[in-house]
Amino acid sequence: LAHPNIGKDLLEQMRIALGDSLIVEAPPKMEGKNMTMLVSSKPPKPVRAPRPPQSSDGSAQPGVERPAATAEAAPAANVAAPVAVGAGPGEK
Repeated sequence: LAHPNIGKDLLEQMRIALGDSLIVEAPPKMEGKNMTMLVSSKPPKPVRAPRPPQSSDGSAQPGVERPAATAEAAPAANVAAPVAVGAGPGEK
């Protein structure tokens, strides 16, 4: 080909235009009559949920309620209700 530098410049301009949102995995190279450049997008940064403020002793600030996480707070769903078994007439 007569002007491979034009193709290389075009791919470089595309890389600059896309900026920091991509990773160049393979730089521009000629493959026969074709010029290719392998790029991929950067993975997004994980977003952390904000934590509630805590005092120096590790407990939550006043006015901030925390959900109860004890076994007494909510009965288990798969436990059968107790059945009262009494003595019948004439039994002790």
